[in-house]
This record gives sequence, C-alpha cells and structure tokens, in this order.
Amino acid sequence: MELRLFLLLPLVVFCRGQSWRPPEYCHDLPCPKFTSLKTSVKDVEEHLLGDTEWISTTMKNPTPSDLMAARERLSKVTGYVDSWPVLVNVTNGKILALSWFVAPGSVAEISDSEVRLERGPKFVYVRSSHYFPTLEKGQEDKRALCDDLCEGGKTCTDDQTYFVAVYDSVFSGEHYSEIWIEKTP
Repeated sequence: MELRLFLLLPLVVFCRGQSWRPPEYCHDLPCPKFTSLKTSVKDVEEHLLGDTEWISTTMKNPTPSDLMAARERLSKVTGYVDSWPVLVNVTNGKILALSWFVAPGSVAEISDSEVRLERGPKFVYVRSSHYFPTLEKGQEDKRALCDDLCEGGKTCTDDQTYFVAVYDSVFSGEHYSEIWIEKTP
C-alpha cells in the first residue's frame, strides 16, 4: 500500500502543476478555459467551459451597419482586455447579440445602457470550421450540427440558441470559427 502511494504522489504533484494552455487559434490572447469531451457524434466535441463573463449588446438587424454599431458600443467598455472569441448569439433564429469574452482579471466598467455583463454557457456542443464566418453560413452549420446531434440521440431544436464563435479578425487571411449549441439537460 505504501509503495502505491509513493508511486501515485509524483503523478498528483505533476498534474497539479499543469496549467491550462489555450489553443493556438486564441493567438496568445485570453480565451475561455474548457475541457473537451468526445461525443459519439461525428466531428462534434462537447466543451465544459469554466465560469465565463461576456460583455454583450443586442443588434436590431443582421446588417453590417448594426454590427459596426454593436462593435462600437462594446469597444467603449473600459477595463476590458482584448480576448477571443467574439460571439454572435442567435436566439429563436432572429434575436442577435454580439458578445466579447471578458478575460479573467478584467473588470468591465459598463457605462452604456445597451451593453450588459452576462454569464456564458457551461456546456456546449462544438463543431469547428476554417472559412470566413457569415450569419448565413452559421445558420447552415447550426442546422447541420443539430441534424447530427439528433441522429446521435442528442436533443436539438430549430429555435435553440446557438453561437458563432469567431477567433480571427475579418482582415485575417485564415479563419477559424466554431458553432456552439448549448447542451440541454
């Protein structure tokens, strides 16, 4: 018994010393910590996210001018540290919000009544892609992910909230994005 404990102790010390390393697509900026769990559904991961905070603002329409106005509102939040991802939240297929991840240790000071601080999702199904994200492509990816989840015995509905998580600037030559669908209990 003492020998087993002796052998186990270095492993425990080693594991405690390991810290979470953000994926490369975070580009050395803070991003939400998560544990990736495999699912039985092809090309889909389940992410268990840590506690996350997001600054968010609603967009009235999915137009470039409304997106720029939402971005401008979020950029005026002080105490915010640049981070990834940027989320576009789609609820009931039509209500849009733009959200920025609040890095741990940041204290977002919000002075605009159209900007709010929110808690992020805890469990999400994730599928990644490598193309320039658009709302139309996000809707297609959400439908395909929903279909795959249903085939895999998971629950997903047409009106379910989903997120397009964007990890690159619109000016980037390469793009990495994800579709997130919240896991329902």
